[in-house]
Amino acid sequence: MRYFLLCCLLFLATNLSAQVLLGPWADPGFRPSSKQTGYFELRKGAKVFDQLGKEVLIGQDEVISVTSFYTGSYNGYSGDWGMALVDNLEGPKSGVYELYIPENELGKRLNRSDFSRETFNDNAKDNLVSGYEGVLYRKPIEAAEFRKNVMLSLLGLAIAVFAIYFLLGGKRSCPKCNQRWSRVKLKSVYAGTNTYQGTRTVRKDVQGGSGGYVEVDEPYTYSKKVYHRFYKCKKCEHGWDVIS
Repeated sequence: MRYFLLCCLLFLATNLSAQVLLGPWADPGFRPSSKQTGYFELRKGAKVFDQLGKEVLIGQDEVISVTSFYTGSYNGYSGDWGMALVDNLEGPKSGVYELYIPENELGKRLNRSDFSRETFNDNAKDNLVSGYEGVLYRKPIEAAEFRKNVMLSLLGLAIAVFAIYFLLGGKRSCPKCNQRWSRVKLKSVYAGTNTYQGTRTVRKDVQGGSGGYVEVDEPYTYSKKVYHRFYKCKKCEHGWDVIS
């Protein structure tokens, strides 16, 4: 029973946390305003809120279509708010979302002459602006994902560089003081050639012309050049040599 009540409380808390906080349908204090609607520029770093009251970060030089104005108070701002209906059909959740922008975050109201001829083409204007606002709404999500991917890539690169540095540093350390990256190569002298015996697997055709083959191990000889290498430690001045 206790677990059932706990689940009910969690369900209620989740639904209450997702309630609409902004707009005339959520707050009776939001009253319609008679200000003129239209297309507005957004100021740099403008604070824009969705209908859940969450701030949506918008880039500069964006244009948004304000369809209504309301007077109300939220998040320390009291005055007129512009409302934009954003079509988010291409986003993670389809539907129409409301964005609320304090009037002091809006730039100048744009006229027909402020847009290019292609933007205000009668056949394409509505679709273009709707798509523009859809991108506008999704920008914070895409920007956050981009920053996350960049940070993960940088973290992976940093880990790879550190791993290479750590592994190579161990191979280039001094055998006496163990100081990493302290080995200095003085000279390398050719010391001859060593001969080794090994085995390798080869394919041999089956006698009789059947076209088949068998794999057999056969011995072979290979050689490797040997060098006498001399090193010195930059820290403790210890010297040593290696034949390899």
